Amino acid sequence: MKNKKKHFITAILATLFLILVLYLIFHDSLGEIKTQLFQADKKALLILVIFGNLYVLLDGWVLHYMIVKNLEKCTFWQAIRLAYMVVFFNVTTFAAGTKPAQIYDLYQESQIKPGKSFGILTMEYVSHKLTIVLYAAVMLCFFHTVLFQVSGLEKNYLLTGFGVSFAILLFLTMFCINQKFAPWLLRCSDHIKKEKIKEKAKAGIAQMEDFSRVGSVVIKDKQQWIGLIFRNAVKMTCLYALPAVAIFAVTGERLPLSVLECLAFSSVMQLLIGVIPSSGGTGSTELVFLMLFGSMTEKSVCGAAMILYRMATYYLPFLISIPLLFFGKRSTEA
Repeated sequence: MKNKKKHFITAILATLFLILVLYLIFHDSLGEIKTQLFQADKKALLILVIFGNLYVLLDGWVLHYMIVKNLEKCTFWQAIRLAYMVVFFNVTTFAAGTKPAQIYDLYQESQIKPGKSFGILTMEYVSHKLTIVLYAAVMLCFFHTVLFQVSGLEKNYLLTGFGVSFAILLFLTMFCINQKFAPWLLRCSDHIKKEKIKEKAKAGIAQMEDFSRVGSVVIKDKQQWIGLIFRNAVKMTCLYALPAVAIFAVTGERLPLSVLECLAFSSVMQLLIGVIPSSGGTGSTELVFLMLFGSMTEKSVCGAAMILYRMATYYLPFLISIPLLFFGKRSTEA
């Protein structure tokens, strides 16, 4: 009961923080934004809702592929719950509780050892991050002329985005596949004086062997990597279409860009969001959205579109995640 209350309070705080960010950015255009929202195209709004949740469902598709490929039982329904779990804990714990909750669920529902599930989830995140970097790199190669016409988008920002992303990928990959890490921790645990703490520490470190074993297997499996990158690319394309749809919902007109150029702008947006320190993308998403798309539309239009985008990708999936997490458990035997 206390945990549910804590999650509820955190969700309220996250919402209030987002409202504050929006107010600081758009306080001089609030009346126009309100008008734009009430006049939004209903069909475009429906597409936003569908694609916002389709992104989460495709994330479940990726998770299911990763878990089954590593010879563990997992139904597609459970994988969907795991994907919505990411949304739920992004809001209620500012993303801090996501991985522990997923590991616990995999242990309870599929009896996957914590070390192995941690390895699977970490490598899945690596594939997700790698897809974001590759997607942005390909789009930048083909559409760099259009992208650099945006005022405020400097080459240094993109180089920083790519540099930080590669550093994260390298660290996580080495962390996953390093077979010497667990023995080193085990030696360190010998210096713990209290026996109870020492026993718990050694039990936890023992799980690290499963963790590094999963990383070593996945990193060498080319077929699995191709499958992961392909699935993540489909998932990210679904997400990248949403800013253009949100702007169309507000204005009733397409952006002066081709479909691929819209995807290019969105891929750069996601790359930059991923390297700006923030909890669950709150604050960074709004700022980068405004920087990239604000130059093509009026400020009030961009503000209204950004609110619709956040509703489709953040709050509506969060509302759906609540009944799925608390009432959506099924048997995983398949």
